[in-house]
Amino acid sequence: IFGEILECAAVMMDQPLLQMRGFIDQVVDQFSRLPEITAGAGEENPTRLELNLLVTLDEAAEERHQQAVKRAQRELKRGR
Repeated sequence: IFGEILECAAVMMDQPLLQMRGFIDQVVDQFSRLPEITAGAGEENPTRLELNLLVTLDEAAEERHQQAVKRAQRELKRGR
């Protein structure tokens, strides 16, 4: 009963993990180029780094997980 729920939960995390990996790659890239990025910086021309992380769930994967939970709930009720 719970195997499908666990599998769906694991798949649901794929997209957020890829987004976090992309963010980390962006941070590493920006930090490795700091000397280049800040070369012309000064009081009148400050350097600004903007690093944004947006984490979202795959809606289809989330729906599959919710459906798996509902199926498990129905099976548990029938088993009582």
